[in-house]
Amino acid sequence: MYFVYIAILFFVFLFIYSIFRRDLFIPPVMMTFCFLMCSIMVLARYNDWAVSSFSIDSCFLLLLGVITYIIGSSLSYFWGSHFAFNYKIGKSLQSNIRRRIDISLMQMILACLVGFVELLLFTKYVQNTVLVMKYNHSTFAKMLFSYRWLLMRNLIPTELTMPVYLSFLKYTVEMISAFAIYVYIHNKSMKCFEKKDRLLILLILFWPLNALLTSSRGDIITMLAEIIYLIYFFYGINNGFSVSNSIKMLGKSTKILIIFIILFFLFAVYQNRINADNTLWNSITIYISGGVRAFDIYVKEPLKRNTGLLGNDETLRYFSTFFAVHRGQGQKPLLPLEFRYINGKSIGNIFTAFRRYYSDFGIIGIIIFSSVLGFIMTQLYVKSRNTCIKEKNGFSILLFAWLSKSIFYMAIEDCFYVTNVSLNGLYKIIILYILY
Repeated sequence: MYFVYIAILFFVFLFIYSIFRRDLFIPPVMMTFCFLMCSIMVLARYNDWAVSSFSIDSCFLLLLGVITYIIGSSLSYFWGSHFAFNYKIGKSLQSNIRRRIDISLMQMILACLVGFVELLLFTKYVQNTVLVMKYNHSTFAKMLFSYRWLLMRNLIPTELTMPVYLSFLKYTVEMISAFAIYVYIHNKSMKCFEKKDRLLILLILFWPLNALLTSSRGDIITMLAEIIYLIYFFYGINNGFSVSNSIKMLGKSTKILIIFIILFFLFAVYQNRINADNTLWNSITIYISGGVRAFDIYVKEPLKRNTGLLGNDETLRYFSTFFAVHRGQGQKPLLPLEFRYINGKSIGNIFTAFRRYYSDFGIIGIIIFSSVLGFIMTQLYVKSRNTCIKEKNGFSILLFAWLSKSIFYMAIEDCFYVTNVSLNGLYKIIILYILY
């Protein structure tokens, strides 16, 4: 059955690639392409992951999620392409996008100081948490591994929760890094780069350094996704958005993916995750394609849900947490999901984005949340690309690039509703807009 699923997914990809005018980077096409690649990689573990037992129900639900995402995208595309040229984003549209974005040296130095302070405070918080919980901290790498273990298994008690001021300082520094990426790639692409712009690299590095402290590979993907789409948009301004240029950009994206795999390897080696029981190949395949396989296990063996807001525990978890903590309604949901095993070996705790929708609201949840996400991302993409075609500046370009992780990540985990649909997510967008 799994081979039939892949064949159908392949034909779906070819069909939408055609109807979306062979635009490889439009969200429904790129999302389906990434989902197809992750699904194909499952075949590399065909025997030890018992792929032959993959159920018809799971195949149907995965295809349903992909197709409803495409339907939502189609509604947005045919509406957005008609109205996008009349869409304005503030006064910034009056300036030409080829003009240099000039950040003063004093502003960049001040941003660096804020970043260093945040990094120091965050490192001390991680260290203090591991020490108080009496977990292994003999080396810096083992301390980070211990913190990740505590975080992923929700073992950190309320009294050791990260202070609110530090959380928002961390969010601010990450948005400074996201904006620095935008400025750096823009000035490089538009050939208006100056020597002082090299300081932007230091600002950018605060983001992966924060990710290192939390052992978060997802943050690295967010950063790489932003880089890919910003290069794509600015490359399109200079060279056009033709099919051949999209293919060239796919080549550049592949190089960026290779960089991620190298960082993935170094990160895993540094934390002593690579060993005889967990080889590099095992780690990579679990991260990239384990979600598709684990989704099937969840469909066959679902867990009993907590009672949250509207029966929700996993998708809109911010609201469930707020009502549980501040209103005493329902139980506080847990962000990390349970680990799953095949023949006694772990295949991780990621289940594709559709697991959360299905767990909370059933089939209707997959239909609604997938189609809405497809609509939002495609609408932002159309507005961003049309803004570039007019050679005007627009916040939507930066916003879409920063949010684009969800396009690449659907086959792994949901990262749009869980992290962005919250006051924290709103705060990040506001900071990003202020910086812009």
